Order: sequence, then structure tokens, then C-alpha cells
Amino acid sequence: MVAVAGAGCVAGVGLYVWLGHPEFSDQPYDKRVAEWKAANPATLQPAQIAAVLEGVAAERPNDAEPLVYLAKARAAAGDMAGAEQALRRAVGRAPGRADIWSLLGETFVIQAEGDIGADAKLAFNRALKADPADLRARYYLGRARIAEGDVAGGVGDWRALLSSLAADDPARTALGREIAEVEAAGGLPAAQPPAAENPEVQGMIAGMVEGLARASPNPPTIPTAGCA
Repeated sequence: MVAVAGAGCVAGVGLYVWLGHPEFSDQPYDKRVAEWKAANPATLQPAQIAAVLEGVAAERPNDAEPLVYLAKARAAAGDMAGAEQALRRAVGRAPGRADIWSLLGETFVIQAEGDIGADAKLAFNRALKADPADLRARYYLGRARIAEGDVAGGVGDWRALLSSLAADDPARTALGREIAEVEAAGGLPAAQPPAAENPEVQGMIAGMVEGLARASPNPPTIPTAGCA
């Protein structure tokens, strides 16, 4: 385990030296970010995309959209703490955006390995205050009720959510299965922490970077995740 950690440190130092020497200016790194911004986004890794979006977010201090995409890119890179930080900045720019609050709540849940704690609940409730129909917030708050022992209440919330989904929404099948499992077990089955949202980086994030990096006056719509 120590050897693995040591290898990680060496790799980190090597990457830092490759990007720009600590004793020199950040110009080498800035140059690389500029190159990534001009590159075909489909060829970039999530961390490179995040670096591009960090610059876009700085260029648009009143726009929450680049920060939302930055959070998704960081999550795809496995940096959930960085995703949380980006979403905190995003809600500061757009406190009335339910989708951002619910994404922030989901980020807390992922970092807590499935536990829906006070911070997550606060974020989900802020989402519902902005939009009572927010699917992600409704799903997780229902799950929290079940986890806390109010199985009937939580399942009731989930059934209401299920009835609000379109007939062809693929989330209906997954949610219906979860309801059946909870009812059969009398509670939540063995915890399975939600995976960090890992969008198809070569597709969805590539498209968003193309739109954002061009500094379009009309940034692309945020792709939404399913209720789970």
C-alpha cells in the first residue's frame, strides 16, 4: 500500500514538472490549456477538459453554466471534492437553479458513500424550493426517509415520483425495481454507494466544451441525469 502511495506521489510530481516547473512561471501550463482549448474535445481527458472549463468559468464570472460542466468533468476525472467546490461556486452564481442544488446534493451523497446526510438534505430541499418537481431531489429525499425508518413514507414519495415520470422514461424501470426491493426487504437493501456521474466524456462533455470554449452567447443546455 505504501509503495502504491509512493508511486502516486512520484507520478504527481512528474506531472507537475511536465506541466510547469514549480520555480518558474505558470506559462507552460497556460500554454497547454490553450492547446487543449483549441484541440478536438473528443481527444481530451476529463482533467484536461476541467482545466479548459476552469478558464471559461473565470471568463464568465456571472455565468453558472461553465461551473456546472466543470463539476461534471471533475467528477468524471474522479475528483468529487473538486466537483463539490465547483457546484458550490455555481449555486453562488445562480441560487435559484434547482438542478445545481440537486447536483450538489448528489455530490455530497457520493462522497458519503451513499449516506444522505444533513448537507445533502439541505441541498435537496433547496432544490425543491426552487422547483418542487426536481426528480433528483425527490428521489434522494425519499431514499433518506426509507433509510431513517419511515419506509412507508419514503416508498410513498417514490411512488409519487414514479407516477410523474413519462411512460417511456427508462428511469421508471429502475425506480420500480427499487420500490419492489424495499417493500420485499422492509427497508433499503445492502448499501450500494452511487457512482460518480461519469458521462461519456468523448461525447457529452466534448460537445459542451465545444460550445463553451467558443464563448457562445447561448451555451448548450445542461444534459440532465436520471432521477437516480
